[in-house]
Amino acid sequence: LLCCLGASYEKQQDYVSAMINYKEALKIDKKWDEAWYGMGLCLAGQKKWFEAIHYLKNAVKLNPDNENYWLAIGDTEYQLGSIM
Repeated sequence: LLCCLGASYEKQQDYVSAMINYKEALKIDKKWDEAWYGMGLCLAGQKKWFEAIHYLKNAVKLNPDNENYWLAIGDTEYQLGSIM
């Protein structure tokens, strides 16, 4: 529920409210990959690329099969100038 609320705020670009909900979800379960991913997207939406990478990498560690997580990391790395 908290991740759904966070995603709703994220879509409205209300990143502060979104991050509050994602943080609450992480307080309940540190292994909830969607919350880590949502936090990463919120930070990326604010152009806080270095902070975003940390959260996105945690999401990938928890669920390496989710291609959206990998795409978000790739996009964020590109924004940082990390082209391989």
